[in-house]
Amino acid sequence: MNDRMMKAVLYDRYGGPDVLYAGRVPRPEPAHGEVLVQVRAFSVNGGELAARAGRLRLLTGRRFPKRVGLDFTGEVAALGAGVTRFATGDRVWGVLGRTSGFGSAAEYVTVPAERVGRLPDGLDLVDAAALPVATTAITALRDKAGLRPGERLLVRGAAGGVGNAAVQLGRAYGAEVTALARAANLDFVRGLGAHEAVDHRTVRPAELGRFDVVLDTVGTDLRAFRRLLNSGGRMVTIAFDLKRPAASLGYLAASTVHGHGRVRFFSGNPMRADFDDLARHVVEGKLSPVVDKVFPLEETAAAHRALEAGGVQGKYVVRVA
Repeated sequence: MNDRMMKAVLYDRYGGPDVLYAGRVPRPEPAHGEVLVQVRAFSVNGGELAARAGRLRLLTGRRFPKRVGLDFTGEVAALGAGVTRFATGDRVWGVLGRTSGFGSAAEYVTVPAERVGRLPDGLDLVDAAALPVATTAITALRDKAGLRPGERLLVRGAAGGVGNAAVQLGRAYGAEVTALARAANLDFVRGLGAHEAVDHRTVRPAELGRFDVVLDTVGTDLRAFRRLLNSGGRMVTIAFDLKRPAASLGYLAASTVHGHGRVRFFSGNPMRADFDDLARHVVEGKLSPVVDKVFPLEETAAAHRALEAGGVQGKYVVRVA
């Protein structure tokens, strides 16, 4: 087999999960400041589903084939010039940066060294693939919201990848956590540490009470959840309404100048220090990986289909042989 080629998940047109296939592409080489990682696993994230479906085509364009995969775990296979922090064989996790796009659904990936961190000893590489997106929950609660002990925290989308991490971390940070999820996932989020678990399909936002911090991972009905904030409350969202993107983004912008309680929108873009914090939270027992199901690389389309169907508990992870 030609070692200059590798297997990767590709698609040649926008569409549903069935457009995905396992093809072969040139194996990358690390540039200055980069590491080459042999990927062992990655997780499926909502943003790449939207990109694959063509909902972000104004950003992603019409050049094909395109790639999927945002995060990864694996071992360092080679070092680019100037990289001294890592050695070949180090077990690492990481997230591709905003400017890199997708592409971790492959046997190898190159990434700037400052965008990866070492895995804690004893953490399984496949299980660990559920955790890189937890850096988003850390940033949301610690930096964007400044969550304090004793505050009331509402997590919307609490059973998903970022949401389940936010429930665990909110409890560890000393907050009183209310988790919004579908009925089938209420016992699951209680097991993560939620003080209260509420079926989002049967309870209206106005019936939930008041909160100091709202963390939203869904992106719809932002106005209704913003109204739940106490004086001095903070709302953070990592999503916007993909069916009404202009109106949704316009509301987010307007919230900075109209009314109380700005809605802070951001997308995760973790760096080395964030992965160091992630590892520390795992070692201290504040955060554990939650894997719903593991798929082989050739069944990445099935993993996309499962996430689109809803009801995930934690993360769908894809193992790279």
